[in-house]
Amino acid sequence: MTAALGSPFDVSGAAHVPNSAFRSARGALADLGSPQQAVTLLRLEGITASAVHRAAALATVTLAMDPALLDSVRTKGEHFQAGLRDLQSQLPEQVVDVRGQGLLVGVELAADAGPVLGRMREQGVLCNLAGERTLRFAPPYIVTLEELDLGVLTLKRALSAGAPSDFRPAI
Repeated sequence: MTAALGSPFDVSGAAHVPNSAFRSARGALADLGSPQQAVTLLRLEGITASAVHRAAALATVTLAMDPALLDSVRTKGEHFQAGLRDLQSQLPEQVVDVRGQGLLVGVELAADAGPVLGRMREQGVLCNLAGERTLRFAPPYIVTLEELDLGVLTLKRALSAGAPSDFRPAI
């Protein structure tokens, strides 16, 4: 899985890799001595980036090199998944599985996830489908624990509602 970094127009990107490969890559970036050198290494040849794109890439790589970021993502991901697993224990006939790593989490449902996705979006919780029965959550790194808890509550309410018009805001 890859993702653009910085903005939709950014020329830099990232890929999801195993932890061992990430540690090796992070060590290699650290050996470069500075985020600026890492951005130079990661720059795509043949594409001219604007100063804004270079600044966004530099800020992103600087942040990614901070061990506290990974600890924060790990902690938030564990909190989110614990809340979703609690929901699974409350609604075992509807929630089949909760899986993921960090903040990238999938919730497999017993039935089609499309209607639930619609009810979630009506309440401002963005997720997408990863197959017919799986909701995929990928909140930003800056998400708060309270926002994650609200996402779990909204999912519970979306699963408990009938038609989308039966769904009322949690707040």
